[in-house]
Amino acid sequence: AGDSERDEPPLMVGSPFEDVQSAADFEEKLGFVIDAPEGAENVTYCIYDGEIACVDFTLDGHEYTYEASKLDGNFSRADGEAIGSVSLNAKYDATLDRLSPDVWRVHWSKDGVSYYLTNFDGAEESAITGVADTLMESN
Repeated sequence: AGDSERDEPPLMVGSPFEDVQSAADFEEKLGFVIDAPEGAENVTYCIYDGEIACVDFTLDGHEYTYEASKLDGNFSRADGEAIGSVSLNAKYDATLDRLSPDVWRVHWSKDGVSYYLTNFDGAEESAITGVADTLMESN
């Protein structure tokens, strides 16, 4: 005990997830920053596949995943075709997709970075659009 080397967690070889401590770590490793909105709880940060910043958080009783990357295509955790889509914000080319009654996916892009906000627990449309609007303005 007390030996700092022994306190290091073992390296997980082959895991696509790298946990990081804060949004600042994204800037250093990926060149951009995303963070949970004001008032969010249970916030965790990780980098997926070395290229995707991911922030999980809870807000007003609903769980969200916020992801960003310089990759093209849908890299969000929400796969599938939308059963309904609505344009949210022309400035960021933001679109809200409903994938099922309980699953939402918002996508937008800015300065070469693509962003996704997803919810799988049936948040109200007004709730996810509110979160998305906040996040768009904070980047």
